[in-house]
Formats: sequence, structure tokens, C-alpha cells
Amino acid sequence: MEHLICQGVKTEYFNDYKLGRALDQLYRRGLNQIFMSVVLEAVKIYQLETITVHLDSTSFTELQQNP
Repeated sequence: MEHLICQGVKTEYFNDYKLGRALDQLYRRGLNQIFMSVVLEAVKIYQLETITVHLDSTSFTELQQNP
């Protein structure tokens, strides 16, 4: 885990409950918003030149919960 996330993070910190909460938060925030934030940060960090930016969201799906 330390190699994937950061120093000091241990495998035992992760469990199904915490993963479920994290996935719920991602869903509430919106995956398109998160994806664009990550991409824009990478463009900034690596100083990539962009003339246009395009998000192909055709493979994204959102599940609707039945009441």
C-alpha cells in the first residue's frame, strides 16, 4: 500500500466498510467531475499543451436506485 498511495498507509487501514463509504462519496460527487479534476491536475503537473479538451463519457453509466 505504501507504494501505491503514500508512506505510512497500511493494508489493514482498508476494509469493505471504508471502501463502500469511499465509493458512495465518489458517486455523490459525480464521476465526470472527479475524472476532469484528475485530468486537469495532470495537465498542470506535467505542463501539457492542450488546444482542446474532450471528455467521451459514452462508457460512463449511472445507476438509479429504486425507491
